[in-house]
Amino acid sequence: MTWEAAQPAADARRALYARLVLEHRLSPQDPLEPRTGDWERDAAEVIFSERKVAVAEIAALLEL
Repeated sequence: MTWEAAQPAADARRALYARLVLEHRLSPQDPLEPRTGDWERDAAEVIFSERKVAVAEIAALLEL
């Protein structure tokens, strides 16, 4: 999904979906560790928007 988001004229929201999958499904998590979801709140605003998004616009949200 990240590769698809990097293609010319593609919607970069797919890269945010890929980051969410990596964060919540593929990474080990400690259930007792407090979570900070500030980037997720910002990502949700972009994902649920009705507009096409460029990679440059979401680059800060993709940093791990």
